[in-house]
Amino acid sequence: MLAMEGRNHAAAIGFLLWLPVWAYAANYWENVPHFRSLFHRMQNERLSKTTTSREFTNSSVENCAQLCVQETDFQCKSFEFEDTIGRCLLLERSHHDQGVSLKPSTRFDHYRSAYENLFNRLPNHLIALRHNRKIPSVSVEECARRCIFETHFKCKGFDYEKSNTVCWLSELDAQSAGGVRIYSGIDYYARRPDGPLFNFISYGFGSLRGLSSGSVYQKISMGITLEQCAQQCLDQLSFKCTSFDYTFANSHCYLSKYIAANVYGLTTDYRKNVMHYEIIESDLKYFYAIPYSVLLGNNHKTYNKVTPNRCARMCLKEETFICRSFDYQIKDGTCLLSTTAGSDVGGLFTQATSYQVHNFEMKPMLDCGGHLSGVDINFASPGWPRNYVSNEFCEWHIDMPTHKVAHLYFTHFDLGLQSDKVCDESNDRLILSERLPNGNTDTFCIRPNTKTIITKTNNFTVTFISNKYGDAPGFRVFLTAEWICTDILTVDNGEFASPRWPEVYPPSSRCAWRIQAPQGYQVLLHMTSFVLEGHILNKCDYRYDHVSVYDGDTESIGSLKGRFCGTKNPFTLVSKAHDMLVLFQSDAKVQRPGFHIRYRFVKYGTATSSPLINSPSLPPPGGDTTTKVLKYYYYTNGSKSAGVVVYKGDRVAVDVKPHVPQQNVKPNTTTQVFNQAGGAGMSRGNHDNLEFDNEKHSTDSTLIIWAVVSTVFCLVLIFLVVLFVGCRYRRKQKMKERIRNNYGYITESASLCERESLYEKIPGDRSSQGSSATGDSPSGNNLEVAAPGGPKPDSPDTKDTPNTLPTSYNNPNYGKMQYKKGQSCDVIS
Repeated sequence: MLAMEGRNHAAAIGFLLWLPVWAYAANYWENVPHFRSLFHRMQNERLSKTTTSREFTNSSVENCAQLCVQETDFQCKSFEFEDTIGRCLLLERSHHDQGVSLKPSTRFDHYRSAYENLFNRLPNHLIALRHNRKIPSVSVEECARRCIFETHFKCKGFDYEKSNTVCWLSELDAQSAGGVRIYSGIDYYARRPDGPLFNFISYGFGSLRGLSSGSVYQKISMGITLEQCAQQCLDQLSFKCTSFDYTFANSHCYLSKYIAANVYGLTTDYRKNVMHYEIIESDLKYFYAIPYSVLLGNNHKTYNKVTPNRCARMCLKEETFICRSFDYQIKDGTCLLSTTAGSDVGGLFTQATSYQVHNFEMKPMLDCGGHLSGVDINFASPGWPRNYVSNEFCEWHIDMPTHKVAHLYFTHFDLGLQSDKVCDESNDRLILSERLPNGNTDTFCIRPNTKTIITKTNNFTVTFISNKYGDAPGFRVFLTAEWICTDILTVDNGEFASPRWPEVYPPSSRCAWRIQAPQGYQVLLHMTSFVLEGHILNKCDYRYDHVSVYDGDTESIGSLKGRFCGTKNPFTLVSKAHDMLVLFQSDAKVQRPGFHIRYRFVKYGTATSSPLINSPSLPPPGGDTTTKVLKYYYYTNGSKSAGVVVYKGDRVAVDVKPHVPQQNVKPNTTTQVFNQAGGAGMSRGNHDNLEFDNEKHSTDSTLIIWAVVSTVFCLVLIFLVVLFVGCRYRRKQKMKERIRNNYGYITESASLCERESLYEKIPGDRSSQGSSATGDSPSGNNLEVAAPGGPKPDSPDTKDTPNTLPTSYNNPNYGKMQYKKGQSCDVIS
């Protein structure tokens, strides 16, 4: 009885000790977006010795994780979840406890806590020699849990001694401790920071290597804190700040546009305590960074000379296997992709800081639906890159920019076994739904192994539904906003562009846009940007990249307003009637940025104000206001009529012309085609029917082009003739050298005449002399070789002494012939 009372009393004391801990942590969990991120799923496994402390039904994995974290009656270390019925079992034990292991299960998945994900790990580093609390014989996970739930002080991190499994809790961070120190065998775990430091990866002690061509730093600030240094890097506008070094002794901040991979790694040859931080770029945000750690023997693909962010992008978009992590070697820029992570192989191998190889593990995708917008989006099934769970219902609402559609590209798509009917409720399904402009809804199930889908609108919904019978790898999809290639445009004030504009358009493209204005209106088309493949003599050939504009909705010769190619300044076209057709075609060879067009509808025959369509290329308001008047003529029903264009500076202010009833417009009627810059920049569309007053006809551009081409051709011809004559002369000289006498006594790599330049003086047999000043030759003969700067000068007393060959050369003609300085090699004396 006394023993029972003692145990109850101890349990009550333990509860009272833990109660303020849970109360202290209540506010902390409010900022956690997904409680599932605090647990690691162990599929089809459960604890061998299970004592359920609390059970819930009709739950989800996220709810079960939240209940475990916020449990106050006992210390919940793990939970088990049965997918088919939504059964949640909270446990106060984990597989790390003594005498507890995992066993296979067909119904349950075990979820162990992963509080270490809330810390940044720095292997072989130490935060301080004095700590607030020592906890022996615990795992890293238990140490992380103790730090989070500590109430006597605010635990900001801990040092963990792996060999003795000792945990040292500390209230110090890098700023208050004066930086970290390199210490083998101890790993430092820092709480993931808030504020500007959240956007950086800490690589511990060290700084960027210097550059021989200049300073590696672009800005230095003194007397600021570590967080202020990080904020300065984020706010930098004069250059793209990607990293910074911070010295704690003097509070100096060194901003740089380089990362460690650009300068072959970090250096630790400093007495001052300095730490290096690098910004987490767009693709690295999907990974946990674990510096100075490596996944041994599990690499599946290698890339060389890439940055860490590029390596992360390659892992995200890998298609041949599901990439879950990668190792990155700083000095060589080597990227090693892997389908496994540290948790799959029992942990990572920790290296010394001198190796500078870092591991990056992909974070699980935990968002089940949401609202996404932008031009570059990606999402995946819940749990990716691991399998999704049963009974999931996720819905993503996606908004792309106006006038664009979405291009969906699936790197992976595996929803398990499927029946013949894709949308059958027994299948796991991915459904795309979009509301069309006519009010109808287009909904369909995406088939397995689909790679690409292009939507019809810029707003749509993607829904993922999993059944209760199992799981599968899932999907990962990347979305990019693209211009509509072919469309019927009936809304005023619109725009369209070549595919991928302002990037280069794809090869072999063919797009068509039909613009329809209401009756009594004209289509005013403004080309804001136009960069296509240039054609010979600037004559646009339909076989190459070009844009054709037609009056009406057909491709007839009579309705062609113009065919455009090359690079042009912004220009404007106006339709004769209420519709216009624009065609774009590219070949398979040369690609350029393409074009961008804005259009609007204007009443037929009325004056219009300029700018009709705003364009970045137009001059700003308040610029040149000089008024110019240009009179032009156009033909209607065979009669000649006049119109006037009034310019304010470089803008069209008023365009006045007689009213022409729409029903009287014939197919050969020409409507004005004008440019902001006036008559000199007129479009080529229907140019033959336009007559301008006060126009000075300059020299025909075709004749000028032909003159330039002829001149270039003549210069090339002259160059070829000179080259031909020079080659023939050189060839004759080579033939003469071939027919010269070759003496068999030359056993070395130099001829007699060449050897003469190597000797300063050869009075006779050099075999009797000592070794040369420059050392022995590989052949054993002591040859005196000229210095790198050229041969040595002759001695005054031996200037006219003839050079003879040394007796060490086995020459049968030795003594019969001599070479004198200044003689030709063909002359023997």
